[in-house]
Amino acid sequence: MWKIEKNKILVVEPNKEPFVKIVQDIEKSIIEIVGEEIEYLEIEEDIDLICSGYIKKKDTPYNKLIKKHHIIGTFVVVAHQGDNWISLNNKQIEKYNKIFKLKGE
Repeated sequence: MWKIEKNKILVVEPNKEPFVKIVQDIEKSIIEIVGEEIEYLEIEEDIDLICSGYIKKKDTPYNKLIKKHHIIGTFVVVAHQGDNWISLNNKQIEKYNKIFKLKGE
């Protein structure tokens, strides 16, 4: 019997709590979530933030400010190994869920 690999990615939408999405094909899922014109920003060794674009203008509404980049719209956090995006492990999910969690009052 074939075993279908399930991968975990973290999706962060503007003004919403981050959530884990289970996917079979990471690259296909990223394109479905953020669009075909993707850019990535390595936020830590072996961890990428993938979005439809990021800008440095201060007057444009944005989702998050990461490493002095204003991230626009929905983005995805994934691990990478070499040139391949791979599933986040549970420790990474917990860490980035806390980082991108909406700040309470």
